[in-house]
Amino acid sequence: MKPAGGGEYTEGIVGQPAFINPLFADENNADQDITELTFSDLKNMIDSYQVSPDNKTFDVRLKPDIFWQDNQPITSDDVLFTISAVQDPDINSPQAASWQGVKAERISEREFQLILPQPYAYFENILLDFKPIPKHIFENIPLTNLRLSEYNLEPVGSGPYKFTGYDKRRDGFVTKYSVEKSDSYFGPKPYIQKMNFNFYTDDSELVKAFNSSNIDGFAVNNFSQLNDITIPHQTFDIKMPRYYAVFFNQANNPLLADKNLRIALNSAINKQRIVNDVFGGKAITIDGPIVLDNSNNDEYNVDYANQLLDSEGWQMTDSGVRVKGNDRLEFNLTVYPIPFLIDTAKMIQEDWSKIGVRADINLATLNNFTEQVIRPRNYDMLIFGNAYGENEDPYSFWDSTQKFYPGLNFALYDNKSVDSAINSIRTEFDPNLREGEMEQLQSAIIADQPAIFLYSPDYIYIANNLLKGFEEQNLGLPSDRFANIQNWFIKTTRVLKK
Repeated sequence: MKPAGGGEYTEGIVGQPAFINPLFADENNADQDITELTFSDLKNMIDSYQVSPDNKTFDVRLKPDIFWQDNQPITSDDVLFTISAVQDPDINSPQAASWQGVKAERISEREFQLILPQPYAYFENILLDFKPIPKHIFENIPLTNLRLSEYNLEPVGSGPYKFTGYDKRRDGFVTKYSVEKSDSYFGPKPYIQKMNFNFYTDDSELVKAFNSSNIDGFAVNNFSQLNDITIPHQTFDIKMPRYYAVFFNQANNPLLADKNLRIALNSAINKQRIVNDVFGGKAITIDGPIVLDNSNNDEYNVDYANQLLDSEGWQMTDSGVRVKGNDRLEFNLTVYPIPFLIDTAKMIQEDWSKIGVRADINLATLNNFTEQVIRPRNYDMLIFGNAYGENEDPYSFWDSTQKFYPGLNFALYDNKSVDSAINSIRTEFDPNLREGEMEQLQSAIIADQPAIFLYSPDYIYIANNLLKGFEEQNLGLPSDRFANIQNWFIKTTRVLKK
């Protein structure tokens, strides 16, 4: 038997699509997933490229005869338009930091040149993974209005699949989104004819839909529900460079400026219990932001945590909350509302109660998380995650210039020596030397304790037994599971023996 074209595959997702547009898709997993299928990476569009000896200039030539899904040609103008949009501060694209200071010049219809302000070790990957948008669709829309365009849900893309339609309830909830194989795609064509995405409000609905065969696969958010799957299935356990942490906002709550308090809070968390109970062991504990092959070196030690707080003058009261003068060890713990983070927050709350610290859990809303929490940095502590993707560039997460939105420095961390180390890492092209510098950076951040680093979970994908060709063992981002969508198949055909 060998793969054959045809069939359709339906995936279930908890959440909603909003921007099937590479400019904004990084803000939402559902958007990233569908954008990965509908827009092509630049590496599939490039005929050739050259890098100057100083690693600052990239000369790029596009393939001839490549087209958008409305049959308009893809040219260097589309690439330059997209770069300009990413760089525009009014758009607030999550990709802006990666393109800061890059000059883009048109050479011809198929050629363009990029000039970096300084060498950047990760830029080649960023360039090859870049997804242009069609200039002829967006050029007449004011950049400040791009988020309002209907093309964000009805894209004209360049990927292996093209938009065909979506179903929406009267309250605005998108229930289904469909794409089908694009005849104009210039890369390896997929076998599966049609891909559907069904959307749900919670994980119990998702699992119920899988058990009822209304969907064919889904990514696991609630690890406890692995036991609720009742039909035959495949489980793909995939490694991914991501971590979750409790980020301290010392600017929002000055009590958290006390390093000994932060150390005590860290020591009081039983991370291994969280990994065992929440993930069924499908995660590793960590002690820093660079997910290496080592597990957590911190020791869970409630006695030590209590001793630290005693030495700092925090007195236990009958209420179970420590006080010092007019201050009480009470904090808001804001949580991104996915099941395993909610379970984590409850276990941390329980652990901290043993040392006289009260944590009031604040469940943020999924739809407005960026606007209400991330953009204004509105939290005492935040349980959230970072994923490095293909690159392990720490800049967006730990450089002091990224303390505010759209930067991802959730701890508002500011250490000039660390900034200098990050710059050195970003300009080091020898991977072995860069790895050594990353380990030194990890040690420096751990010493400052700007966050409590918790764990790095595996990425778990569930599919029915009809799906073949899914062979990923490592992913940079969840949406990368579609990077080799051309290998997925459902239909087969017999091979005649000679």
